[in-house]
Formats: sequence, structure tokens, C-alpha cells
Amino acid sequence: SRANLLINSEPIYCNSSVNMSRPIVKAIAPDGQLTDVTYAKYNDTGGSAVTTYVGYSFSGVSLTVGNTYTASVFVKPFGNGITDFIWHNFGNYNGRGDFEFLQENSTAFAAGTGGTSNASYAIEYVGNEWYRLIHTWTHQSGDNTSWYFSPSRQSTYANIGDNFSGALMWGIQLELGPHVTSYIPTTSSSVTRGSDVIEFTDTSWFKHDEGTFYAEQLVTNITKLNQTAIAVYDGSYASQIGIGLGTGGLYDKNAWYIQTQSSDQIFKFGSALTVGDVTKGAGAWGYNNSYAAFDGVASTVDTSVYVTPAIEKIRIGQSASGGAIGDTIIKKIAFYPKALSSDELVALTEA
Repeated sequence: SRANLLINSEPIYCNSSVNMSRPIVKAIAPDGQLTDVTYAKYNDTGGSAVTTYVGYSFSGVSLTVGNTYTASVFVKPFGNGITDFIWHNFGNYNGRGDFEFLQENSTAFAAGTGGTSNASYAIEYVGNEWYRLIHTWTHQSGDNTSWYFSPSRQSTYANIGDNFSGALMWGIQLELGPHVTSYIPTTSSSVTRGSDVIEFTDTSWFKHDEGTFYAEQLVTNITKLNQTAIAVYDGSYASQIGIGLGTGGLYDKNAWYIQTQSSDQIFKFGSALTVGDVTKGAGAWGYNNSYAAFDGVASTVDTSVYVTPAIEKIRIGQSASGGAIGDTIIKKIAFYPKALSSDELVALTEA
């Protein structure tokens, strides 16, 4: 599970500004809905002001020194040559980020002085000229619990002064942990989203005689068993096929397994993982054989495998037995109705 610690995530109520205004306007947000968004725009004074921003202060959030946090916000730049978005946390200057808008080729990098080695940045183009800016840092003594946002051009604070240029802002989020997750809207209080678990019983697409599963996961916990990405199984859990972390007693490794009538037939493991790794695993089965690949490395081939046709259910994000719920972030799952070759599995799981 993950929580958005900030309240009133949309629209974003910026509490201060210098040489900019911050009205709330109607616009199409990244979720496709016409809604209220914050319009951070330059005023009409012009001149050479070097301090030009809108400010946002945390409300009711206490950050702990030494903890790692991830913040994100959606922005849509427009107007007179807006090419950058400067996101600045004053105090120790821990985490001044300069985000450059180039759509699919967008970049994010640290600028300024002090503390920036303690932070990382990312930018994602999400469509319709909206970007998601992502900032991860380990909180230090002296860091302020406020941010300053400045749509800019050529990485400067210079005042454009046209009473129009700037950026729309929407969907602000602060999470405890080193990775961003999908947006969690909030109103008057923080919101915790439970882990996503999906179970369905339509197995008409499943072929027990051959097939391939693929899973890509972001590792966030290596101390928990049975962090299953996907499993198919019979009603009794005696027969199942699955892929995920923490299976077979190994907490920090990805695994591919096949079990029939409570008897383990296949257990294949990848290399040891650490928190923050993105791991790709794939397993295939065909007539009397099975094999796997993890992060571009092939396993050995087992030549005596039977997959029961009595598969009744599919579960994503939880072990087949309905017990442990995985903490990993599942980035992609795929099923192929044929047994891909070992070489194909290697290519599929390479970085």
C-alpha cells in the first residue's frame, strides 16, 4: 500500500508568489476530466527580476530526518518560450531540480548548489502536453517543508512579464519511500491506497499444454515471502503456475514455479535483488519441458513437466493461496499462448 501525505492534491493551493499569480482555472487534467487546476503565470511587470515563483507549503505533514520521500506533480507548460520548470526546496538547497520539457525525450537533472547529491529526479510525458515531474530525496536537517515552482526558459528565473506564460499544475503527491506510484487524489486528509489484487475466473484464454508468462516488477521489499506477480491455479491451490519474488523461501530472488497436485515440479530463481531494482522474469512450458529467464539470464531446461488442465482462477498481486500480498510495484504482465524459446525469454527479459 502507499499513501499521498498531502491534502488537497487538486487543485493545488499555492500559498505565495513573487512576480507570478496563481489563479484556479478550468482545464482538461491528465486524467481526461475537465476540472480545476492551478494556473501559475507570470505577471505583467516585466523587468529583470531573478526571483519569480509560486510557493507551496506542506500542511500538517511532518517529515522525518533520514527518511526518503518521493514527491510528484503534473504540469503543462505554455506561453512565451517556456522550456523548463524549476522545482526548488530552499533550506539546505537539498533538491533543486531543473526539468526540461522535450516530450518523450524530456530530461530531469539537478541544478544549484548543496544537497543535490542527496536527491534524484525524473520526468514522464503523460500525453496532451502534460508532464509528471518526480523528485526523490532523503530528508536532512535544515530542509524546509515547502517548495517553490517556477516555469521558466533557459533555466533562469527571469520575469517574462506577459501576464500569460507559465504552466498549469495539478495532482501533487508526497509519498514515503524511494519510488513514485500512480496518482492518489486527496481532499481534506491524506489517503492510503490499499494493495491492488485482481482475481478472475475466466480462464478460457489459458492453454495448459503450452504458454509463457512474463512479469516486470520494481522491487520495494526483500524481506517478505510470496510476492507473487501472477499465478494461475486450480480451486484447491494444489496445482499452480506462477512468477514473483519471495517464493521457495528466497526473499530476494525472482522465481518461476510449477506445482502439480501439491508436488513442486519446477523452481527456477534469478540473481539476488536489492530494493530499487527493476526485475524482469519469464517462464515457459510446453510438452514435457519448462525453462525460464531472469534479467537476461537463461535457466536450465527441465524435461519432465506436467501442467494440469484443471486451472480455474488467475490472481495478480497476491499468492495463489490468497495469503501474502506483494509489495512490489508490478510494471507489466503478459501471457503468450505459446512456449517462447529460451533465447526469446532472454531477449524479453534483458535490460
